[in-house]
Amino acid sequence: MPLLPEQVKVVVVALLLLAAIAPVARLRSIGAAGIALILVVGGLAVGVLVPLDLLMLPSYLGLQSGFYGLLAWTLFGLLGAAAGGPRLVGPAILRAALSGFLLGELGAALSFLPVQEHRSRARLVLAAMAGAMVGRVGDPGLLVLGGQVQAGPWILAPLALIGLLLSGVRSADLPPDHGHFDVTAVAAVVALGALLLPQHVAVVLALGCLAMAVLALRRRAAPSGSALLWVGASLVVALVACSAGLPYQAVLQLEDRLLDHSHLYGPVLGVGSLLLAALLDGPAAALILGALSDQALLGPTLFGRPDGLALALMAGLAVGGLGPLHLAGVLGPALPRWLLLGLLTLPYVLWMLR
Repeated sequence: MPLLPEQVKVVVVALLLLAAIAPVARLRSIGAAGIALILVVGGLAVGVLVPLDLLMLPSYLGLQSGFYGLLAWTLFGLLGAAAGGPRLVGPAILRAALSGFLLGELGAALSFLPVQEHRSRARLVLAAMAGAMVGRVGDPGLLVLGGQVQAGPWILAPLALIGLLLSGVRSADLPPDHGHFDVTAVAAVVALGALLLPQHVAVVLALGCLAMAVLALRRRAAPSGSALLWVGASLVVALVACSAGLPYQAVLQLEDRLLDHSHLYGPVLGVGSLLLAALLDGPAAALILGALSDQALLGPTLFGRPDGLALALMAGLAVGGLGPLHLAGVLGPALPRWLLLGLLTLPYVLWMLR
């Protein structure tokens, strides 16, 4: 069994601390910033990180698309929520799902904060998370790994439909006048741009951020600073973890432990990615698992389909992220339905990898 280097043990502890503070609203943002700062300062002090190279670290690791794309995705969703969220027509369950598809699960969840009744808000956030599973810019896992999977995000459509049915949204949960049509227009253009220009999603999202910022300024609203700090700091922690070699060591450990049990790769990766997303939230988990997918050179040979590794990781990430529920303050009422969808994810992954 390969031994873990000391720097990997350090970042594992940092990630465990990040997971411990994620459910605590008062500690989440400032705690994540503190963990990120300690890691960066400690890395600089021992020479693991070099000051002149620090800003170029995502590029050196080959993670610039994922890192900057996830930052832009976060800011786009927060600005869209600050601008009031999209206004849509149709049944409440469909409008909630389309909000997640267009604005991303994080932005959609925060746009539902004006809904006072906790159970109603929980159902809406779950529906938005389901809708985000089929949007290239809906879920961080799809943003990072969607391009590596045949049929892209649409391969998760059956799982998204199950999640939507499990959400149990009622017609009275979402007022018909929720949101604004100009937010809908901007979000629709960004979703279309991401579909047509999959290699330039970060740029499309950045331009979308500028447009959403104009709408938010017109309404004299500001994005959630605490949510931005939480996601940004957790991404920095994940980036340092990747620079310390965590994804590479994870690949070595998996190959060593499952060498004679290749049939377990799919279940282990699916469940593992779901748990990692639940603990760290989607963006940080997506960055780490995206790096793992890039470094798992044997991945295409371990599954019946060449995109099996990315598919297993993407499915777990799409279901597992609890960040929208944390930030919307509805983890308690939403947890039973989320757990049921999580239990159904494993047989779905096994069916797709058969």
